Formats: sequence, structure tokens, C-alpha cells
Amino acid sequence: MLRIIVEIVPGGVGKPRELARAELGNVSDLADKSDYIIRASEGVNPLAGTGAWEARGRLTGHNRNQSVWVLVSKTAEFSVEAGKCGRGRQVAAAGGRIALSVEGLTDEEIEMITRSETGDGA
Repeated sequence: MLRIIVEIVPGGVGKPRELARAELGNVSDLADKSDYIIRASEGVNPLAGTGAWEARGRLTGHNRNQSVWVLVSKTAEFSVEAGKCGRGRQVAAAGGRIALSVEGLTDEEIEMITRSETGDGA
């Protein structure tokens, strides 16, 4: 599993505060071209005027023979799209947190979100 945590550290010395996170699990036996189940979330963001959310989805066909930062970039792109995705389905609401699921995305929408690093959109 790959875990990405985004924290803010006030003044570079204060107590860290988690803003967002994503967790990815490889579901293709670590093949050179791998698929991942992804869960991403972000807390309330008063600057952007957005509430807390959580989304789940799938990244497909990732070429593992490159820097981990390519996978981080795809995860960030997925998270941005999932966070603003109007197709999200509410699955839980408690303590001000709303969970969204983007598992219902079409193959074309997933492909758009997870464009390959080759730039050909496949």
C-alpha cells in the first residue's frame, strides 16, 4: 500500500495538521502495468468553501517502471476530480463529514482522470 499524507506545519515548527490523504492498494500482483484501488479524502477547507469528503475509485494501467511521483501525480489528479465530482454518491454523513463514492464512473471518465504518462490519453 502507498499512503500519501498532506500536512501543514504552521511556521515550519508548529504542530502538523493533516489536510488530506490518499491510500492506494495494488490489485494486479505488482505487474509492470498495474491497477490500484484508491481511497482519497480531504478535510473541511474554509478557504475553498468545501466540506470534508472521501472518494474511492480505481487507477488502471499505471507503468510501475518509473518514479513514484508519477503515481502521486495521478493520485492528485484523481483526488481533485473526485473532490469536485458532482456524480459522487453520499454513503455516510456524520460529524460533518460526507463520504463520496466515484466507483460508478464510466471507463471513459476513469481513463480521462488517469491519463497515461505517455501523453496519448490511453
